[in-house]
Amino acid sequence: MMVKSMRLFVPFLFVLVVITGCSDPGQPPYAENGEVHFSFYHQNAGEVFLSGDFAGWEPRAIPMEQDEAGVWHAATSLSVGFHEYKFVVDGDWIPDPSNPATTINNYGEKNSVLFMNPVGEVELRAPEGGGGDAMIDAPGGEGFVYLNILWHQHQPYYMDASKGQLVAPWVRTHTTKDYYDMTAMLRSHPDIHVTFNFTPVLLEQIQLYVDRLGEFYDPSTQRIDADGFLRKYRGKTDPWIDLMLTPTGKFGPEENALLTEGEWNCFSISRVIMERWPEYLALRDKDPATYTEQDKRNLKCFFYLANFDPEFYEKDFNLVVDKDGSTLNLTLHDLVKRTAGPPWTLSHPLTEDDANRIVATFYRIAAALDPLNNHMDLRGSYRRQIEFITTPYFHPILPLIANLHAGKSGTDAAPDSIQFAHEQDARWHVNEAVRYYDDQFGHKPGGMWPAEGSVSAQVVDYFADAGIEWIATGDGVLQKSSPAGMKATTPYRVTGPKGGEVAMFFRDTHLSDLIGFRYQRWEPEQAAEDLMRQIMSRAPANVGDTTLVTVLLDGENAWEWYEHDPDAIQFLHTVYKKLGELQNQGRLMTTTPHEYLHGNPERGIRPHPLDTLPTVDELWPGSWISASYATWVGEDEENRGWAWLAKVRNELQFAIDTPPPGRQGRMTQYHDQLKRAKRAMYAAEGSDWFWWYGSDQNTGSGDAMWDELYRAHLGVVRSHIQALGYPVSTTPIPVLINPESAQPGEQGGGAMQVGGDE
Repeated sequence: MMVKSMRLFVPFLFVLVVITGCSDPGQPPYAENGEVHFSFYHQNAGEVFLSGDFAGWEPRAIPMEQDEAGVWHAATSLSVGFHEYKFVVDGDWIPDPSNPATTINNYGEKNSVLFMNPVGEVELRAPEGGGGDAMIDAPGGEGFVYLNILWHQHQPYYMDASKGQLVAPWVRTHTTKDYYDMTAMLRSHPDIHVTFNFTPVLLEQIQLYVDRLGEFYDPSTQRIDADGFLRKYRGKTDPWIDLMLTPTGKFGPEENALLTEGEWNCFSISRVIMERWPEYLALRDKDPATYTEQDKRNLKCFFYLANFDPEFYEKDFNLVVDKDGSTLNLTLHDLVKRTAGPPWTLSHPLTEDDANRIVATFYRIAAALDPLNNHMDLRGSYRRQIEFITTPYFHPILPLIANLHAGKSGTDAAPDSIQFAHEQDARWHVNEAVRYYDDQFGHKPGGMWPAEGSVSAQVVDYFADAGIEWIATGDGVLQKSSPAGMKATTPYRVTGPKGGEVAMFFRDTHLSDLIGFRYQRWEPEQAAEDLMRQIMSRAPANVGDTTLVTVLLDGENAWEWYEHDPDAIQFLHTVYKKLGELQNQGRLMTTTPHEYLHGNPERGIRPHPLDTLPTVDELWPGSWISASYATWVGEDEENRGWAWLAKVRNELQFAIDTPPPGRQGRMTQYHDQLKRAKRAMYAAEGSDWFWWYGSDQNTGSGDAMWDELYRAHLGVVRSHIQALGYPVSTTPIPVLINPESAQPGEQGGGAMQVGGDE
């Protein structure tokens, strides 16, 4: 996917300066009164923000204030350890010119870096080597830790309904790289309990692949009937599926463009992954005009192979194919040669049959995801190890769908001229997600991760009314809620304005960001050991006391940046192993929210019922990013998007409220068209389109495709309304992004995922 990006480190330079205090403007960061103070001179800047790994690389995370001399100032508290940061000056990311300590991030740019030492001093230095020297002693107390790990799996709705086609390959790439194996590896650690969130819109797209490829999959040959598939589904599933099943010698301009052109092509993959495949890298650096037919065939296959979990081609792999745990063998290892480690090379020049086999292997993995999940389901009747949950259906920022003006941060406000408040739509996203989940798993979900952790008091009632017991968000929301001083060491009881109640868990931002942003350059054993130290530093002081720690982050995109550990396999296995050791020592217990609330006597987890939880009196409306909705509303592009959403939604409401004259005798058509129009509207309400609008988030390859998809959803709403005879404008919705946003450029900061929308 085109990466919901963040600036990640590379240990690079060692410089040491200790600054204990300084008040002069324009000086390097210094510590004073428990905070680190930053300053930056820029006389003519319109606005300046401080951002870094300590703020999820959110571009507008910490506003800076300018003094009379033109120096901008900000202060924030930092935990012990290394931190990378930059200043965001009128949308441009700039390293701190007063700090000589820098690192090179994954995009070849400099980040400023500092070390906060255990005695509260700022050292201007970067970590050396693989990050091992960044390990710190973080002693905790003698109490007990409940560890609540939640992996979030999501992809936007890539269906261009005007074409009937998924126009991006990212659901497929993450299915083979993350979705199956992230769950399957827990089978090797049966005492570790975790939670996985699969969004309905993701599962729906995976199912589309399974249904369409399944029609033409022959289990006896383990191949796809390519001719049959292309006759029925060419141009209707995923262009890169068509590319693989089309003989390379028959490629025309359209197929050649998919290889090397456009925002999403066969080189749309992280630098770290590509460098493990020298032949792939050589094709990237070769003039496409000189490609041979074999080059093109290899290239289309590399785009698949590099997005497989390495375990799929390093050895025979047993796929779970039934909810009772039975398995079938899968292998790709005869296609790839590997010595002691990456790089990987091809065993032979790839053939069209190899390409077909790779697609068939993707199909087998995608088809195995559902039985695997049911096999591991904590709330089902099988393994009882993983709690699966879901998200409102099309991943909307639910509070903004219910009331666009729900935000309070000041930066997350749309103009008063734009009014969007559709409680019925917000409830549909929740209720339809519950219905879809029940259909997939055979029971209703106990919890939900609201899209981007976006919550408000108003939407609490929607979750409670749908039977949801718990939801989660960022700890920044808790810090801004009342009463003041609440700690994210327990779930809280939250009540909606109509009396609905849910338990709410709060993400430990520091721990979660260590995994998402900090450990990519570390050796896996060192990273896992440091994570254990950090987790146990949360242990309460006294024996018998307990605390809850919630680690919640994307479970897909961070892994493609783990330099010393392909797909973070060793890191994750080592983490689970070390957690098992801590469990055996009686110092920690992994738990899911369901277990924590209801108890699990077999594992010694006592219940924590809703009515015994501490209460949030006033819930701050916001998301996991800076406790606001500013990533999705407030900037000009975002506001234009909301204005069009409101306009088309009003047109739809008119069709709902005013059935056309003469509809007698065609009620079936009327209801069918209206149902399709509503669904397209709900898709347009998803958060992913608004994520990319504005300057706060940008893909490295440009935002044009996201704008096209969004406008296509709105266009489909209008086409269904027009088909019913309503007077709706036929003028195309104009491009909503600014010209510079459509072009490739610097990637914006801030996302739970290193690649949430690759």
